Amino acid sequence: MPNFCKVIILGHAGRDAETVQTNSGTPMTKLSVAHNPYRRDGDKATIWFDVVFFGKTAERAAAITKGTAIYVEGSLDQESWTDKTTGADRTKLVIKAD
Repeated sequence: MPNFCKVIILGHAGRDAETVQTNSGTPMTKLSVAHNPYRRDGDKATIWFDVVFFGKTAERAAAITKGTAIYVEGSLDQESWTDKTTGADRTKLVIKAD
């Protein structure tokens, strides 16, 4: 059976977009999106999502500033790295935007 993963988020940019070039020269833009879900008990809890854009989409996303309402569609991707302080292996999920 094939695998399928689709994520849709509507929230606000938590920081200004940061754009860099990958080693192959492709533009890559990163930002975070805040989601404030409704809770019956009145508690407020913000959920943060890291989003990464590539290519032409990254060039357009570079103009996004903190607080801007943003709609993102994409898929989940897992980033892995070694923590420089502790030496522990770390991972996190990011949304790879379409």
